[in-house]
Order: sequence, then C-alpha cells, then structure tokens
Amino acid sequence: MGNLLEESLPLGIGFEPTEADLLGLLKLKIEGEDDSVFDFFDSDPEDLSSANTKENIHCHDDGRVYVFGPPKSKVRRGIQINRDTPNGRWSLKLNSEIRNHGGDTVAMKGLYCFCGDEMNGEGGLLRKGTTKTPWTMSGFRLINGVDRTIGEEIMLYVVRKSTR
Repeated sequence: MGNLLEESLPLGIGFEPTEADLLGLLKLKIEGEDDSVFDFFDSDPEDLSSANTKENIHCHDDGRVYVFGPPKSKVRRGIQINRDTPNGRWSLKLNSEIRNHGGDTVAMKGLYCFCGDEMNGEGGLLRKGTTKTPWTMSGFRLINGVDRTIGEEIMLYVVRKSTR
C-alpha cells in the first residue's frame, strides 16, 4: 500500500483536507489492514519535517505535517505510549466528538498544544513541558464502523506551527 497522504495534483493546487477527508484517509488506512504507524512522539515538532522520508508521515509545503501515529496514551504491543518528547510534552487541551448526519458519533478529535521544557541557567531541567509554544496538533480517531483491533491502534495527526 502506498502513502495515502501523497497527492498527485497539478502544480499550484493545494492540499486543504476537511475533517471528512482526513477521516476518509484514516478509514482507508485501517480498512487496508495496514497497522504500521510512525511514533513521532520520539521527536520534537520542529524535527518532524526531517522525518518526511518515513512511511506514514507527509510534510506539506505550508508546514503542516500529517502523521499516522499511535493513540495519545495507550499501551501498544506492551509499550506505554507517552506524549513526552526529548524537549517537551504534547498536552491535551480539548476532546470533542465528530458526528455523522444521523447524529451518531463516528470519531473523536483531540486538540493538543506543545509545551517545551523549562530549563535553568545551566541547562538543567527545572520542569517538564511547562512553556507554551506555537505548535498545535489535532488527532483523529475513528470509533464506529471500523475494525476495532486496528482502529484503536491508529490515529491521524495534523501538526502545525501557529503564525499568530
């Protein structure tokens, strides 16, 4: 299975996916029974663009990064998935439900912000993940109509740096 996030669009056409488009990509990934993910939590957000050569990650020209990754906090194959990175932590700020036209919940969306570590004058760690940064992330997880064994193991994340 090729990279689902690679688009063959004519030059000048942008990739502006809606939530429905992103959920469709995630469903295709799950239905393809491809449970491979890229555990980007080992990297700080500014380092993700250098990981563009990895499968399951796509860096867009505008700085957005699309990643098929592990759930936000779960045990995966016996290993606890942690949102800590080498120099900070992804903090969950809001969880919301995405509903279909019939009112059924089909997915969950989490909004995260990246908080960097607070260091002392000598470069030692004072507090983990306390300094807010301009990095944000949306995480999408399907909950209905998918193979739960695979569907609960994969999320689609969109990481971006705010320009405000």
